[in-house]
Amino acid sequence: MNTSARPVEVATVHALAWLGVSTGVGLLLSLLLLFPKAGTALGPLTYGRWMPLHLNLALFGWLALPLVALLFRAFLPREGAARGAEIAVQAWSASLIVGAAAWLAGQSSGKAFLDWEGVARIAFLGNLLFLAGVLAAGLVRRGRSEVPRAKRIGLWGLWGALLAVPAALALATSPQTYPPINPATGGPTGASLLGSTLSVIAIFAGTPLLLGLEARTALRRPAFEVFGALAAHAAFFATVGLGDRSHREPLQIAAVATLLVWAWLLPRWLSRFEWPADCRPWGIAFLAWGGALLATAVPMFLPGLLDRIKFGNALVGHAHLAMAGMATSFAALLLAALNRRTRLAGVLADRFAFVTWHAGNVVQVTALAAAGVLEAREPGILFRGDPRITALYAARALAGAPMVWAAWRWLRGASRRRVA
Repeated sequence: MNTSARPVEVATVHALAWLGVSTGVGLLLSLLLLFPKAGTALGPLTYGRWMPLHLNLALFGWLALPLVALLFRAFLPREGAARGAEIAVQAWSASLIVGAAAWLAGQSSGKAFLDWEGVARIAFLGNLLFLAGVLAAGLVRRGRSEVPRAKRIGLWGLWGALLAVPAALALATSPQTYPPINPATGGPTGASLLGSTLSVIAIFAGTPLLLGLEARTALRRPAFEVFGALAAHAAFFATVGLGDRSHREPLQIAAVATLLVWAWLLPRWLSRFEWPADCRPWGIAFLAWGGALLATAVPMFLPGLLDRIKFGNALVGHAHLAMAGMATSFAALLLAALNRRTRLAGVLADRFAFVTWHAGNVVQVTALAAAGVLEAREPGILFRGDPRITALYAARALAGAPMVWAAWRWLRGASRRRVA
């Protein structure tokens, strides 16, 4: 086994551990909504202190570490540099532990997914810079013998682009910075949704190239279509108006609506590559959840509907489509591809856990969407102890329990294979 496989295995185990923790916290939150008085047993550890853990450990732990493993595969030499990469994964998780302690202590900026404050912020930014150093050192060693000149230049260009991540995070988490606001709802603008989504789509599109997957057909024309569309979309993003903007502005609606083109472009692009067999179920799930996400994003942003749902249960259900559905499927797809030649090959091929996870998420999304409809029709229903809301919250909590089980089942399987 190449030593470069070891950091991928470590990153996989850590990612699955954070999936288990974040999902467990999510279950706790659903129970606190169902039984509010139970929160008194937790003392100062209120719902508001647990929420950043659920969101941030899912994003920066479960969803981010597979991308770190992908960078290891692209940047590190086949032999050597493994120890530094393993330390980078450990530093990443250590910074998340620091963050979790800070959030439970009540230290948060209040910005969703940007809750890094004080020591936790310093720790996470330091972690990102350390990872950048590990990747640069790996590329220097790899470039001496393994990488053609053109590819080496491309990887250095990617490394330089990645340096924008800690800089952007430092700016976004600064107390002096706040994201654009839709003054009609208090939520994100169409332009900000477009910008963040384009960044994610770029990651999706670039993944098969960084994985080094074999192409089924010539890629010149498809690559021009996909990356040309990304460039054109980025140019459009620069024209739609940054800053505080209402969802009643036609360009803000168009910013969200134009994302629908990726429901056609992205599947065409990804299907041009030879994916390992273990990736197929996760690929189908990724496209299904992503299609549902895009199909619902446009109508939910329209005037009238968005004014009613705002930050209620319907948008929470939409977030489950994105995080527990599409993004989780992509992270699992990526880990399945990365581990095809490691000791963790097939660790995410457990069909029962796969079905359990997605069935649980279907129930959660459905329950939250139904609760959102009730909220839109009867404002204030959440505060009346309505039995319909209670039943929907109970369904959500019951569906979350098997999802926690599936997450820990994957982690247990990965841990056993890792030490075998």
